[in-house]
Amino acid sequence: NSNTSNAYKQLQEEKLAFEEQVKESEIVFCSDTAMLISQINTLAKDKESAEAAIIEEKANKKVPFEKHVTESKAAFLLDAETLKSQIRALEKDKESAATAAKALKKERLNFEKEFNDVRALL
Repeated sequence: NSNTSNAYKQLQEEKLAFEEQVKESEIVFCSDTAMLISQINTLAKDKESAEAAIIEEKANKKVPFEKHVTESKAAFLLDAETLKSQIRALEKDKESAATAAKALKKERLNFEKEFNDVRALL
C-alpha cells in the first residue's frame, strides 16, 4: 500500500512537472509566434515601402526624360521658326537682288547705247 501510494505520488509529481513544462512550452511558442507575426508584418511594410520607392524612382526618371523631350521639342520648334524667318528674309533679299540686277542691266544697256551713239558720232 505504501509503495503504491509513493508510486502514485511520484506519478502525480511527474504529471505536474510535465504539465508545467507544457505550459512553459506554450508560453514560449506563443511568444515566438507573436515575434514571427511581428517580423512578417515588418517585412510586409518594408516590401510595400520598397515597392513605393521603386515606383517613385521610376516616376522621377520618367519626368526628367519627358521634360527633356518637351524642352527639345520646344527648342526644335523655335529653331524651325527662326529658319522660316531667315528663309523669308533671304527671299526678300533675293527679290531685292533681282530688282537691283534688272536695274543694273537697264543701266548697262543705256550705257552701251550711249557708248555706241558716241562711237557712231566719232
